[in-house]
Amino acid sequence: MANLKKFTNAAASFDGDPIAINADIVASVFELIEPDADGKLQSHTIIYGVNNVDWRVKESYLEVLATLNSD
Repeated sequence: MANLKKFTNAAASFDGDPIAINADIVASVFELIEPDADGKLQSHTIIYGVNNVDWRVKESYLEVLATLNSD
């Protein structure tokens, strides 16, 4: 059975929707800082998978790490 972890989607098309990611296929987690539509810098957490797919989530970098490392 997949090791699914629940996060909050931050991708524009799915903003605020729940997303479950298989923790067994996560290759890395990092913060991306980029400007929003008004030019204000925003920090986003990116979960990058071994299948070259990434997910932008609302949880902080440390929250994502804690969730992925939890039983």
